[in-house]
Amino acid sequence: MNLHLVAAPLIAAVNPMMVVGIGVSVGYTTNPDATRSPKYASPGAITASIAGTLMTVTAIGSGVLQLGQTLDDTDGGVSLGGGLLPGTMITGYESGSGGIGTYDVSQSQTVAAEAMTTGMALYAQMQPLAGNDLRHVDMINLQGSHKVAYINGELRGGVRVTVRGGDLLTLPNGSQWLVTQVLEPWGLTAGWTKALVTLQDTTGMPPPSPSIAGQLDYSIPGNPLLTPLT
Repeated sequence: MNLHLVAAPLIAAVNPMMVVGIGVSVGYTTNPDATRSPKYASPGAITASIAGTLMTVTAIGSGVLQLGQTLDDTDGGVSLGGGLLPGTMITGYESGSGGIGTYDVSQSQTVAAEAMTTGMALYAQMQPLAGNDLRHVDMINLQGSHKVAYINGELRGGVRVTVRGGDLLTLPNGSQWLVTQVLEPWGLTAGWTKALVTLQDTTGMPPPSPSIAGQLDYSIPGNPLLTPLT
């Protein structure tokens, strides 16, 4: 049972839901000087065309394509190619598995090959740490500025054996928060997650677009996106 979905509307009376950009960690990239930088699936940049509900991706500029990502072909309200329906998102894999290939999208349309961007956003509630959370942070000797994020979906912290860092949340004010530890991992069973997040550099990814969050509400019954983020 998604207890967060039950309590969220009541909590929202004093702590409104916000649109949070989700950067799913997919490992790291090695820089020319041999240092490593975190790599996230979104935001990303691709070149693709769409015929019906089949998208053909011919180039990947950045990022990794995943289920639930929303596509956009605008730049500050100015069309980069035109024709892409608002709220179009990736709903299935065909020949593609994150890179060049074909994918299913949510809306039938015809779009000639053009530049597109990818993003992922969900509704979340950010809260200060409660007493138990503060004691947990003190026990692991974690320093910095922290919050707790409740989200309808799955978030992941660092996984050493797969060389993955924690997922990255971008708030509407542009601040970025790293998932330091998942406190209540109910994403796979009940559809929600409680995570401890730590403030990072406040520059980087732009704030998420409010227009795409409704397309990515994992709490909607029957939503095909209620699956593990890979």
